Amino acid sequence: MTRRPRILFLQVNINPPGGGQSVAAWALEALKSDYDVTFLTWKPSHWDEINRYYGTQLHPSQFRSAHFPDWMRRLAALDPDMHSFLPLAFLLRAGRRMARGADLTIFFNDECDVGTRAIQYIHFPWLNKFYRDKKFFASASLAERAKYLVQVHYRPWRLLSGFQFEKMRQNLTLVNSDWTGQVYQASYEMPTRTLYPPVCVQPATVPWQERENGFVCIGRISPEKKYERIIEILGAVRERGHNIHLHVIGGMNENANYAEYYHEIRALIHANADWVSFHENIAREELTQLITTHRYGIHGMEDEHFGLAVAEMTRGGAIVFVPNDGGQVEIVGAEPRLLYASPQDAVEKISRVLENEHTQAALRAQLGACAAQFSAERFMGQLREIVAAELRRRV
Repeated sequence: MTRRPRILFLQVNINPPGGGQSVAAWALEALKSDYDVTFLTWKPSHWDEINRYYGTQLHPSQFRSAHFPDWMRRLAALDPDMHSFLPLAFLLRAGRRMARGADLTIFFNDECDVGTRAIQYIHFPWLNKFYRDKKFFASASLAERAKYLVQVHYRPWRLLSGFQFEKMRQNLTLVNSDWTGQVYQASYEMPTRTLYPPVCVQPATVPWQERENGFVCIGRISPEKKYERIIEILGAVRERGHNIHLHVIGGMNENANYAEYYHEIRALIHANADWVSFHENIAREELTQLITTHRYGIHGMEDEHFGLAVAEMTRGGAIVFVPNDGGQVEIVGAEPRLLYASPQDAVEKISRVLENEHTQAALRAQLGACAAQFSAERFMGQLREIVAAELRRRV
């Protein structure tokens, strides 16, 4: 009997919420049947919750699943840095050893180095601030080199993981948007391939005239999502006489440092309860129901690397307004009528669309064409092709 190729799949966390976790879950879904997959993660994986939230059908019997012990996670939690790289460092250290017994290693947490060429999926190149190319070392003074060694090269996470940027640059690099690819290429001067994240919301079937004249917005309750600005924008649109409402769909960020913001937004929603409602940690079916029964969507995060929530709303048939930056611009086809540069700009553009049925019809047709490229089936098919080609390359 022919041995199935062995794949080592590394992931810091796959539990919801989060767009990055969703992409990893669907990548595991794509590979589970054709390969002998070992899935190693920092935290225990809650498969029922993952499947309910992301729409996957994953079960640990379909692959080997392991996570780090409780004592090691408690040790890493003592690090006071809320952006600590210790979980990543421990994962890469273990991955470096386990990769020797695998035919291919796949990493969906941005940059990785496991000592051999791997496939890495970049949501955003977070480690680029630590990278210095050969030109830096050729021209830097002795003091600048010493500063780099102390502040970056000999940091605990580097020593623990054995991470080397030159090894990382040899990986096959996938990115979630052309925008992210440009950032990566500017940082590391290496090519990328865009593989748009999967969206499991099915294409719109509810007729436009049967949809509610309201908005949805989706995402964890974190400051970068700017929910207070979204409520301010739509409040101003209401003051112009448009009878609209808003559904905020999300949940508390697992990082305790964001708890205060979460409670501030809950209080703001309560203060506007006559037209704003909150849906916390809802099932995929309810999320889809809200998207497909409302006409509009809105997103608040600037420089969003992709914007899975934007793609979900677009695929569900909503007309979605987004900040004029980041990968989310690609999702709405760079349509100027949907891109806003400020709250006032958003109020003006939203009002114009609400007042013109012909504009609504044109935008719906345009967004419908864009949404086809974000299906889960397309993502899984392309990933399988990429993995198969990389394995053939190795042989």
